[in-house]
Amino acid sequence: MPKAKKTDSTTVANEVAVATPAKKTTRKPSAKVELFIEHNGIQASTDVIAKKIKAEYAEKEGAAVIKTLKIYVKPEENTAYYVVNGEEECKLEGIF
Repeated sequence: MPKAKKTDSTTVANEVAVATPAKKTTRKPSAKVELFIEHNGIQASTDVIAKKIKAEYAEKEGAAVIKTLKIYVKPEENTAYYVVNGEEECKLEGIF
């Protein structure tokens, strides 16, 4: 049995922890971001470039899973270079 503690002339036999309710937070919806690249008056959406890259990669590798995709665009070459899963380096020509 725990020893009684003396607090302000009052004997407390057991200390009870009171749980405080968790504070509810609401997340604000994040804004949809669209990025376009323009070169010589022609515009290309990065979403479209990413879809083309994924389709090309699927043709080459079949059902391989893309965990990470890094894209480097060189408008002056009309080319997007990309790295899949930190290993495979390829390029997609004719992005514009």
